[in-house]
Amino acid sequence: MRTIAVGMVAVLLGATGISARQDTEAARRLAEARQALGGEAALAAIASFSVGGTWSQNLGSRTLERNVQFECVLPDKFVRTATQRTGPVEITMSDGFNGDDPIREILSSIGTPPRDFTTGPQTPETIAAARREKTRRNKQTFLRLALALFAKSPEAYPIQFTYSGLDQVGGTTVDVLEGKAADGFVVRLHLDANTHLPVMVGWRADTGVIMTTRSTVTTRTTRQGTEIVAATPPVPTLPGGEAPPGTVIAGSPGGGNPAAGMPRVEHQLFFSDFRAEGGVTWPHLLKEYVDGQVSEELRLGKFKLNPKISLSKFNVERSDR
Repeated sequence: MRTIAVGMVAVLLGATGISARQDTEAARRLAEARQALGGEAALAAIASFSVGGTWSQNLGSRTLERNVQFECVLPDKFVRTATQRTGPVEITMSDGFNGDDPIREILSSIGTPPRDFTTGPQTPETIAAARREKTRRNKQTFLRLALALFAKSPEAYPIQFTYSGLDQVGGTTVDVLEGKAADGFVVRLHLDANTHLPVMVGWRADTGVIMTTRSTVTTRTTRQGTEIVAATPPVPTLPGGEAPPGTVIAGSPGGGNPAAGMPRVEHQLFFSDFRAEGGVTWPHLLKEYVDGQVSEELRLGKFKLNPKISLSKFNVERSDR
C-alpha cells in the first residue's frame, strides 16, 4: 500500500508540475502578445476607449448593415450601441454592462420599439436569472474584444489561461491558449507564433433563436424631408428564407425554447488589419464565423484612447427590467 500511495503522490506532483509549466508558458505567450500590441506600459495607461464603425450581420436571406459604437471605461463599464435605418425608421440597440448589472435598451423612431422575446412564465426569479444571463453574455462579448486589444482578460470577467501548444490557422502557425472562467465558459485564444499578435478567438455557444417584428409605418414627404405620421406597434413575424448560421427560427414568441436540446455551436472570431495608433497596435477588422460560415463582420475606425466618456452612457436604468 505504501508503494501505491507514493506512486499516486508522484503522479499528482507530476500533473501539478505540468500544469504549472503550462500556466507559466501561457503567461509568457500573453506577455509577448501584449508587447506586440504596444507594450505593458502603453496598455496599462489606457483607462477608457471608444471606437465607431460598421457592423454587418448575416441573416440568412439578407445582410443587415448597422453603424456601431463601442465605449468602455475600465475596469467594469462597457456598452455597444448599434443603429440601423430603414427608410425613415431608425432603431438603436444598446447592450453592455455596468459592474454586475446589464445594459439593454431598444429605441425606435416609430415610438414603440421591438422588445426581446421571452419564453416561459415571467416571475421575479426568472427575470433576475435572465438579467444575470444578459450580464454574463455581455461580459463574454467584451472579453473577446479585450483579448484582441489587451491580450489579457478584463477584471470584469477574469479568465485563467493554460498553454495548449502549436496549431495551424489558415496557414499561420499559432500558439493556442485555453482560458476558463469561474462560471465554466471556455475560450481558446490563438496568437501568431511569429508576430505574437492575436489571430483568432474560438468558443462554443448555445444555438441562437431568431424572430423578427413587423410594423406598418405611414409617412408623408414635405420640404423638410420625410416624416412619420402613423405607425402600428411591432408585431412578431417569422423571417423569410434560411436561418442565419448557428440559429433556429422561432415559431411563436410565447412558446418554449426551439433550440432546447440542440448541440452547441462553434464560433471563431478572427482579428486582422492591425494599425499603429496612439502607441498601440490594434485590429480594425473583426470577422466571426459560425460553423464555418461568415456570421458577422466589424470594420472599425480610429480608436480614441482615454476619452472622457459620460457615465450616463452606462446607466443600468436603460435596461429592461
